[in-house]
Amino acid sequence: MTSFDRTLNYIEFDKLKYIDELILKLQILYSQNIVDASFFDKAVELLNQEKMDISSNSEKSDINTEEDSKVYDLKIDIENMSPEEREKYLESEKQGIRMRLLEARNFSHLNILYDRISKNINDSSKDFLKNEFANKFEKIFEKSYIYYLIKDYGKKHGKLDLNELIIVGDQLTLKNGEYECAINKALCKRENILYLDDKELASFKAIINKYNLCFTDEFIEYKLKSIIKLPEIPISFEERMEMIKKTIEKILNRDDNRFFRSMISIESDFKFKDKLQKCKNTYNNDFKDEIPFLIFDNTIFKTCEKGFIITDKNVYLKEDVLQDINIDDIDTIELDDQKLQVNKSEVYCDIIQSNYREAFKDTMLIITYLIQNGKDESKKIDKVIKEVLSV
Repeated sequence: MTSFDRTLNYIEFDKLKYIDELILKLQILYSQNIVDASFFDKAVELLNQEKMDISSNSEKSDINTEEDSKVYDLKIDIENMSPEEREKYLESEKQGIRMRLLEARNFSHLNILYDRISKNINDSSKDFLKNEFANKFEKIFEKSYIYYLIKDYGKKHGKLDLNELIIVGDQLTLKNGEYECAINKALCKRENILYLDDKELASFKAIINKYNLCFTDEFIEYKLKSIIKLPEIPISFEERMEMIKKTIEKILNRDDNRFFRSMISIESDFKFKDKLQKCKNTYNNDFKDEIPFLIFDNTIFKTCEKGFIITDKNVYLKEDVLQDINIDDIDTIELDDQKLQVNKSEVYCDIIQSNYREAFKDTMLIITYLIQNGKDESKKIDKVIKEVLSV
């Protein structure tokens, strides 16, 4: 692909976002009765047709290389926005995600849309994308031929391994030859069932083979696992770290922890980067080869001059002197009145009210256990997460 072709693709994709913004503005005007229903319906119909034309043309482009993927990096840095601007932008981004996914009419288009959208949204919107994607997938799935195939197979043999399924002529068959099912094209058309061909089957498999990225945990646990034999997906170190971050966020955002939540900063929090920069000065460390998970600030004016920071490798504590402990060497975390004792090291946590310090200590113990075991590649991280969330 030439640089000129990539430039054209950039313009086309940017145009899609521009059309989404136009539709959103039309919705606002319609909701305020500034435009009537007939004008709104016709305008949205024309804009959606334009989007479909652009999407159809861009599907032919090769966007699989790392170099090309940079062209689609349209994420806006929200870190420096005010809280009001950030909230407004993220809400707009979520509306755009919902409207883009409405375009999908089959698994092939849905798979393409997911790959494009996931590259160009902020981390704060990724859970929303998973939820919307799962909803759209379910609607397409229940109208598809493969839905009836899986139900039929399940009655006779149990859960279907999709990666063993192939199309030979007009027959769906398992590679081992144990199961065959004729694809009745006329019946599909008559009953308005989504027909299954090689392209659709390949797209369906592609979605299922990255289920951990596309779907919410609830959808996987209560829907996918009940009907399909899900493939074992190796989890990279980076993915483990992201799962640990999200689990820490869930733990800290429990209602029981609200009384000390504001003293703790994690990556998803507003102004976390500012806090981390202060910690780099306090702890005389740029954390270049570490992943900071959590910052506890025991100062009234939020200077981060006292407290601690937890990374994937160490816990750094700062009182009068700087101390560090390898996170894998931590055996005990205990409370001694106003102090938190990590092994034999101590750090004050007196900014937290006395009746909430025990809960704070327990939470830090759970998070430390999560990091120690979650990064251990010999252990299944989903089981570790399930264990700590049940505490």
